[in-house]
Amino acid sequence: MRRFVMLCALLLLTSVYAFSQNRRVTGTVMGQDGQPLPDVSVVVKGTQTGTVTNSEGFYAIDVKSGSAVLVFSSIGSETHEEVVGNRTLINVALIQSVGELQEVVVNVPYGTVKKTSFTGSENTITSQTLTNKPVTSVTKALDGLIPGVMMTNGGGAPGSGASMLIRGIGSVNASSSPLYVLNGVPYDGSITSLNTDDIESLTVLKDATAAALYGSRAANGVVMITTKKGMRGAPVTRINYQQGFMTRGIP
Repeated sequence: MRRFVMLCALLLLTSVYAFSQNRRVTGTVMGQDGQPLPDVSVVVKGTQTGTVTNSEGFYAIDVKSGSAVLVFSSIGSETHEEVVGNRTLINVALIQSVGELQEVVVNVPYGTVKKTSFTGSENTITSQTLTNKPVTSVTKALDGLIPGVMMTNGGGAPGSGASMLIRGIGSVNASSSPLYVLNGVPYDGSITSLNTDDIESLTVLKDATAAALYGSRAANGVVMITTKKGMRGAPVTRINYQQGFMTRGIP
């Protein structure tokens, strides 16, 4: 009985000591200009414990030991680490990242805009994605790549393409084909005649906001195609070769 009481007392003291190790660390995060930075992520390294700074750059976080490391990170700034040690107040000044964020550009009618400024619904497919699919038709290459776009095969003959429907059938009697724009010019020819290796990017505009400049012709959506252009430097020769075989069992 005596040993049991001593063991319980020892466990109680251990828990109190462990609880006493938790400390609250506070501070302010500022930028290079001395202004407070809001929404800066403050995380205890190696754990899921974290918080963010408020509008005045202030933060408060609980750490378990003095060896804990606080990681400060924010978009546009370099990540900074601080060892807590015996401190309860840690003020940090983040340095602006040297590399600027690359703006994602979206092809729109008669120009391009930044992704952050674009409010419409669009999807862009690059040339790398197209070349990874061993098909001869652009429409078949897009099959299953873009949400809201459905491809229907026109036949099994060699070279036959597929018809494209953007967000379903828009009319019962009229055509449901989208408007194709090739290098900024409306294209009335067959899209199956375009070589997938000649396409740099392909953007599908799916709503009325994105297609407003083309009027009623864009009622079924717009497919904007940009072809590859010549580049400076030494000429580059690339050869693609594909082969396959098929066997058929005759009963």
